[in-house]
Amino acid sequence: PELFDGKFNLPLKPYDQLEVLSRQDGGISEEVNVGGAVWKPGSFPYSPGMTLGSAIALAGGHRFGALLSGIEVSRQRIRDGEAVTSIITLDYAKDAGFVLQPHDYITVKEVKDANTVLTVHIRGEVRYPGEYKLNRGEKLSDLIQRAGGFLPDAYFYGAKFTSERARKIQQQAINDLISELDIKSKQAMVTAAKTASSPDEVSSATVAQEAMSKAMNTLKGVKAQGRVAIRLADLDTFRGSEYDFTLEGDDTLYVPQQYNFVSVVGSVYSPNSVHYEPNRTVDYYLKKSGGPTKDADDDSIYIMRANGETFSKRQTSSFAFSGFGSQVLMPGDTIVVPVNFDRVPYLRLVKDMSDIVFKIATTAGVALAIHY
Repeated sequence: PELFDGKFNLPLKPYDQLEVLSRQDGGISEEVNVGGAVWKPGSFPYSPGMTLGSAIALAGGHRFGALLSGIEVSRQRIRDGEAVTSIITLDYAKDAGFVLQPHDYITVKEVKDANTVLTVHIRGEVRYPGEYKLNRGEKLSDLIQRAGGFLPDAYFYGAKFTSERARKIQQQAINDLISELDIKSKQAMVTAAKTASSPDEVSSATVAQEAMSKAMNTLKGVKAQGRVAIRLADLDTFRGSEYDFTLEGDDTLYVPQQYNFVSVVGSVYSPNSVHYEPNRTVDYYLKKSGGPTKDADDDSIYIMRANGETFSKRQTSSFAFSGFGSQVLMPGDTIVVPVNFDRVPYLRLVKDMSDIVFKIATTAGVALAIHY
């Protein structure tokens, strides 16, 4: 009726015809947009009287996690000859009948992580091992309690905690170290090839390139475990300690039974796992494995402890070998004896190679020993 107010309020006469055109017949094409936490976001034809509820229905309805109390309608207005955007905040429960205008843009916000269910894992010597859905802010001690606590055979010192976030950081660090070593090795090999002046030197350079290529292939295959060193204890003691981490998705705790061996790997005459004996030292287990070979780097021997910590003679110049060798080992510990790259032709020209390989191995949390 308002269309006919004033001058358009004309009296009808016999045989007059009144034709009401549709918006489509009149070439009128206007839209409203719906985005955010709806099933079919997009643009939809506007019709007079269209409401917030009907527009969201055209978009398939709201998804789980939609913030229905904070729906925003962005509306264009013309003010003083300029287009101005105003934001109208609506509550769907009260404002579903809100009448829209052409070109309105509806945004249905989504609560962060509403559709994300994070999972953590606990395995080994707990009463109920398995996969658990993570509660926000949950700590490792909470997960252990949910899993029924430890079984009597749990070996706390050998517990292995891995984090997906730590794995990504470690892998990036490893990749950077490998790239650094790759650049240095190529520079060294080019220099060696250019300075070779005799058939024997040319042959030696070729052998060195092959050895370096083999070493780089080995290093490029190293993958970070994401292990974080942890000192576990009975639940009452562990709760609230510095190692009672706040958990994140894909974190894993593995609690083994006590190991009965110590491993010795790398450049020793008989790499193997040696039966654990209480209060025995690094020197003792090295002797059990035949001792370091003539190609071993005695100054770079290190221990990968079962709890994820690394201990090396190279960590401090104040260590005498006898001091390092007198370190008492625990079940599950591993002694790694690296190769001495100065004994490999031309590889001694690769600056800091031993140091970089050591960093790659300890960052990855693996017992890495390259052989030639």
